[in-house]
Amino acid sequence: MSDYGGSGDGQDQYEYDWPSDQEEEVNDNMIEIKNTFYTADENRKNSPIEAIDQYETVVQMEEQMGDEINFRFKALENIVVLTA
Repeated sequence: MSDYGGSGDGQDQYEYDWPSDQEEEVNDNMIEIKNTFYTADENRKNSPIEAIDQYETVVQMEEQMGDEINFRFKALENIVVLTA
């Protein structure tokens, strides 16, 4: 008799859904997009040309990820403001 609440046959199953490689890649890409966006925000005042390049990178990276828009609109908006 088992004191652990299992079935007693020694074959209790524990399931954990590990993220797939594709999910990890999407998460890594989103982290990179966020980091690039916020770095560009920091560079807006002191290095506007560098910030524009970084915002353009954000737009390109997010376009490659599909139709979901998280930072693309704000990045485009900031590009317009910096070039005006």
